[in-house]
Amino acid sequence: MKLSSRGMSRRQSGARVGVHGKQQVRRAAEFCVQTLEGRVMLASVVGINRSSPATTVTGATSLTYAVTFNESVTGVDATDFQVVTTASAAGNNPVVVAGSGAAYTVTVNGVHGSGTLQLNLIDNDSILNAGSVPLQRSATILNGSFWGQPYTILQPALVSAQSLVRFNPAGPTSGAPNSNVQYTLTFSGNVTGVDSTDFQVVATGGVGASSVVTVTPVSGSVYTVQVNNITGGGGTLAFTGAELALYVVIGLAIVASGLALRAYSARRAS
Repeated sequence: MKLSSRGMSRRQSGARVGVHGKQQVRRAAEFCVQTLEGRVMLASVVGINRSSPATTVTGATSLTYAVTFNESVTGVDATDFQVVTTASAAGNNPVVVAGSGAAYTVTVNGVHGSGTLQLNLIDNDSILNAGSVPLQRSATILNGSFWGQPYTILQPALVSAQSLVRFNPAGPTSGAPNSNVQYTLTFSGNVTGVDSTDFQVVATGGVGASSVVTVTPVSGSVYTVQVNNITGGGGTLAFTGAELALYVVIGLAIVASGLALRAYSARRAS
């Protein structure tokens, strides 16, 4: 049995170009043998299509693709896929792969931001057909990589509490009994839902204060926070944020995220 001159030339040229060339030679030789034996078996990707949601534009945090091959294959796992994003869009890696045979689902979790997200299959020779032949798109295109359909991700930008700065009094101590301390709380964008329940007053060293703080909005992104009725001797008074990472105003719930806030030392004059 004699291989075609085309198959031999591929073998000869591939032998001179290193590991990648050797992989191409192996695939070409396998293809030639299968052709001569009358059993051409070219496993390839048919499609990587949006499945859930099926729409192009979405704000979903989890995206599922349907990955289809032209025949039954094995070796499909998370290492065969790459998530490509633009702008602020992002998703978790690794992806979650399920399925068998010629049909698989690939889920990208933790999707957030705005931009595009696309799932691609990057052929690394680990996916094989029944004849143990790696993916290849045709007899002449030996790499089986395939680009999936893109999603356009549109989600609200996540804003955060940027600072909590003491401004009244400006200094670190206070000599007035039953005095108050005021802070300016600034967010990176407009937020809603900021109230006294978002704060906890923590005092040490004999210092006391009202557990109920007063919150007054200055603008959509700036708030005045006041701790009332400070009493006691030298010690430390601090805020501990309870829910200080918020979404831009679109009616979503506050997202919990701890934030260590600047401490204030209170001391009554003797």
